[in-house]
Amino acid sequence: MTLSASEFSALDAHGIVAGLLGQDLFRAVIDRPDLHRAFAPGEVVLRKESRPGGMFVVIHGTLEMILSNRQGVEHMVRVAKAGDCLGVESVLCDTEAVYELRALTRASLLFVPKAEVLAWIDGSPAFSRRLMHLLADDVADLYEELEGLQHRSTIERLACYLHCGEGRERRGQPLLDEYTIALPYMKLAQRLGASQPHLSRAMRNLEDAGMIARHGRRIQIRDAAAFSRLLCTACQQSLRQQRDKSEARAVR
Repeated sequence: MTLSASEFSALDAHGIVAGLLGQDLFRAVIDRPDLHRAFAPGEVVLRKESRPGGMFVVIHGTLEMILSNRQGVEHMVRVAKAGDCLGVESVLCDTEAVYELRALTRASLLFVPKAEVLAWIDGSPAFSRRLMHLLADDVADLYEELEGLQHRSTIERLACYLHCGEGRERRGQPLLDEYTIALPYMKLAQRLGASQPHLSRAMRNLEDAGMIARHGRRIQIRDAAAFSRLLCTACQQSLRQQRDKSEARAVR
């Protein structure tokens, strides 16, 4: 399987290898059909306690990263999409995977063997810096995830997820009038560390309080001030900074 022109463009536009695919070091891996992997929805990409022997770069599609305890209770800790990189810790530390990776939608991935990852690190300062930033961001996100599960209600976690999106990608942006839930409700509940009944109750409570209105998967924000008070400290600080900048521009 070879990359199509659109897949190549998407991979080169954003993510861990954006802007690097024109270099021979990266192109040599990209052009190898044996390293391209396709997965159907629900298919396991990486099993817990396995040693992948390399990292995965998502070309297109959506995947879920699942942690499970000794009782088999699962919690989705991340949703990965185009441009994201997975399995780096197993490559750098030569450890077993502590999570399971499954395809949520039909997905196409590039598997980069450990030797090639190390060659990219040695040969490309830009890639090395991105990889270090990626690991630092992953650690920060994990701490936020744990703190949210321990100290924040399902309603508060839902509000933050709607506003910030996966990977905090919308943090720092103004509150929108409307959001769309991309995940199935069962998966969203798992992502928030809640049961589906708890998620349904949280949605109803927000509706009953007049903060939101639901139209299928579209969530309309009716009371922005009240909704923003549910957000975490970091989100509220970002919104205040946005508001202060807008007021400063208005004064000028």
